[in-house]
Amino acid sequence: MKINPKEFKCLNCGEEIPQRLGVRRIIYCNSTCRDRYYYTTTYKERQTTREILESNKHPSTFKKLYTCNYCGKRFEEYVRSYRKYCSRKCANNARRHGDCYAKPGNIPPGAKEKNKAIKLHQTEGLTAYAIAQEMKVNPANVLKWIKREEKRKENPESPCWLTESHFRFASVNNVADWRKILRDEMKNSGFEYARVITTAVPVRLICKIINLHKGVDYFVTVVSEKLGLDPFDGGYFAFCGYGRENMRFLRWDGSGFQMTCRRREEGLYIWPPERLGSVVEVSAREFEFIVRGSNARKTVEKVTGKSD
Repeated sequence: MKINPKEFKCLNCGEEIPQRLGVRRIIYCNSTCRDRYYYTTTYKERQTTREILESNKHPSTFKKLYTCNYCGKRFEEYVRSYRKYCSRKCANNARRHGDCYAKPGNIPPGAKEKNKAIKLHQTEGLTAYAIAQEMKVNPANVLKWIKREEKRKENPESPCWLTESHFRFASVNNVADWRKILRDEMKNSGFEYARVITTAVPVRLICKIINLHKGVDYFVTVVSEKLGLDPFDGGYFAFCGYGRENMRFLRWDGSGFQMTCRRREEGLYIWPPERLGSVVEVSAREFEFIVRGSNARKTVEKVTGKSD
């Protein structure tokens, strides 16, 4: 059985299928031919055909090991695929945070350009636009690198500015430690309690990340049926979206359900991981810190400055 890597016929109907070098070979013209070939041939025949296909592979269709630029994981992929990340999740995280986890031998994407831009700004005093023109990069990225470096110098004891503060909660395995880290964050940030959230009612954070593009009936069903809680007890039930940038919290006020939608302008929400359980109950002060974050102190200072 001789197989041309650029031309191949369907195993079921014999129709020619155009092939591309460097990607997985297509051996069926559609799903119907694939099902028919599977049900009309024996296992031994399929095994023989698979061995012939493996022995006649083009060198460009072989797989080799790659290293993910974000998490450092080793994965197999075709030679001509040029993949940088092992999954879509790592690609999205790299695009959002611009950095990777600290692993030996793993260079963060854009680290060399970032260090060079910061050095030019500190030593020669060039502006972000001038550095971007010299290095031929996006001026917005250069400005972001410079601002983060200035913030890091102002408060070096704070969490890493290159990643979001919620990464500190990644290694927590119980609710008590998660609450302790949350209270430390509140203490270090100088958060001022504004009593936006009602203190007399409980606040429950739903750990599972869900789709927020739903109506009130969907969230009430999740609370009552999947979690087994009473949505009419007057407490808050908070949900977080997949990107941790959007939040919704629900509350029964006696005559109807009140739903509040919030979107984080900068950074991500601190949220308990799903391994801690289905629901984590927090106080009204802690929930207000999660909702408003470190922006609360800056808002108070801005208003005070205007009044003076």
